[in-house]
Amino acid sequence: LKAWTNKHNNYATKEAIDILNKIYNFVGEDIEEGKLFGNKIERKRWLRQKYDNLPLFVRPILYFHYRYFFKLGFLDGKPGFVWHFLQGFWYRFYIDAKIYEIYHNAGNDKNSILEFIKNKYGIDINEYGNTEE
Repeated sequence: LKAWTNKHNNYATKEAIDILNKIYNFVGEDIEEGKLFGNKIERKRWLRQKYDNLPLFVRPILYFHYRYFFKLGFLDGKPGFVWHFLQGFWYRFYIDAKIYEIYHNAGNDKNSILEFIKNKYGIDINEYGNTEE
């Protein structure tokens, strides 16, 4: 669990920045709109956009319920509960907590957010958008 938590701490930071990038367009990318009745990729993009627009801390609750109940995760027993709780709730909650921390410390101003991310996480968004993972 320690290794998993440490690894997901870095992932959560990157995903929080990605969500904020979709809101503030830090790197100047054209973000394609998803389509509910489009192909699989467009539908997934549409769902992700709807998810990202939900209120902070509501998203992980809904996502956990979706995975655990609607996708039948409860059939996986105790190990499944641990997995779906950690991946479907804790991790998503952690991302929202990071976004909340950024807003709490930097407000809603784009430049203040960029500065906070650079100081807190050591990530320069101008370089972040140009890296390959």
